[in-house]
Amino acid sequence: MFLGTALLPYLSPIRRWSVATNAGTGQNLHSVKSAAQAMSIRSATVDDATVIGELITELGYPTTAEAMRARLKVLVADSNYVTLVAESENEVVGVIGGTTGHYYEKDGIYARLLVLSVSSRSRGSGIGAQLVAALERWASSRGAHDIIVNSAFHRTRAHAFYERLGYVGTGVRLVKTLA
Repeated sequence: MFLGTALLPYLSPIRRWSVATNAGTGQNLHSVKSAAQAMSIRSATVDDATVIGELITELGYPTTAEAMRARLKVLVADSNYVTLVAESENEVVGVIGGTTGHYYEKDGIYARLLVLSVSSRSRGSGIGAQLVAALERWASSRGAHDIIVNSAFHRTRAHAFYERLGYVGTGVRLVKTLA
């Protein structure tokens, strides 16, 4: 089981970032230009439900557009959560979601990376790393000292991805389904 905590910005010298100020409106939060592709990262809106549902389904969690729309209505209205989408050529190709919270065991704020999915046809192009970097900047701007991600045992490629970004395994996640 992989559980990582670290807050290490991941910025390549070939990328240029610009930050907009109105995060809750769907305006671009970050514009990314690289030698290989132009991409933008913006706050998700409820109108992104269909494609985000498809991306969540690609992760192995079948999700309908209607179910995703209901979830997004709650998530985008909660200022403790952020959902960002990556667009390339006017198409959503990735999603990341996170939240912040207060530690019980020490002073300060932590962030959690709750979901990351890049479309199968866009994987390996750096979009996932750019989404993680955007979430890390959001978390840092909210005062988070660490960012935590949980990943299932079988997602060994995801573990390697996070480790390349500076995340370190620190423990085991245990889950109990409540009736």
